[in-house]
Amino acid sequence: MVSAVERGMLRRTADSIDYSGIDEKRSQKGHSYVTILTDIGNSRVLDLVKERKLAAAKNLMETLSPKQRQSVKAVDMDMDMDMDMDM
Repeated sequence: MVSAVERGMLRRTADSIDYSGIDEKRSQKGHSYVTILTDIGNSRVLDLVKERKLAAAKNLMETLSPKQRQSVKAVDMDMDMDMDMDM
């Protein structure tokens, strides 16, 4: 999954993003998770990190340009409430 995101990052553009999503996915068997930032309107993964923390989700939003962050109308976050809420 990571290599596919790396290829996508090379093609990433600075288009505006109306609706973004943040979700956690298990990347391997066991308890290895990644947090994924998506552009819901354009059905694309924007970035991911190998953590399952609220701080990781916030850091993902910081990977967007200031113009992109300002264009976001709403963020859909579907993450486990038992996740590490470390700020």
